[in-house]
Amino acid sequence: MAARKKVTRKRKASTQKSAISGKSVLRWEFPASELHILRIEMFALIAFGIFVFWYMYNQFERQLFGGIMSVILFVSLYFVISAIVKRIHNVEEKYHLTNTHLEITRHVNGKKVAVEKVSLSNVALHAFDHFFLGAYVVSKGKRHAMFFNNEAESRAVHRHIKRKSKA
Repeated sequence: MAARKKVTRKRKASTQKSAISGKSVLRWEFPASELHILRIEMFALIAFGIFVFWYMYNQFERQLFGGIMSVILFVSLYFVISAIVKRIHNVEEKYHLTNTHLEITRHVNGKKVAVEKVSLSNVALHAFDHFFLGAYVVSKGKRHAMFFNNEAESRAVHRHIKRKSKA
């Protein structure tokens, strides 16, 4: 008789399941890092930088050095002002998404400002922008904005909301 091989199958580990309650839970904070620049902010900065280069290049009678120095000055001034504003008005959002609801907690300068709790069964509409890393859900006429640090977070939340909401 031929001996049979024992076959063991590996189970896929579920990263989103809570071991205690069995519910799917997603949590994320925005912004995740100290110096965070949004993709839309970067896109606008590049567009304005090109405009500044073109304008100053023509103002300095087509001298490349003048255009490049103007763009460097513009971008550095932008980052200095942006850092000052972010230090003065430090905004942080924490998100908690379960099978039944989405909870958004906003902190400004370390103080809890607002807590929004949205039932996923009441979500009438949701829209996600995976490139600019933003989204919103509409429930009972109220719009709730969400922001993400990377595309993976955005897509995971989108899948979860599509599965659990009526929209």
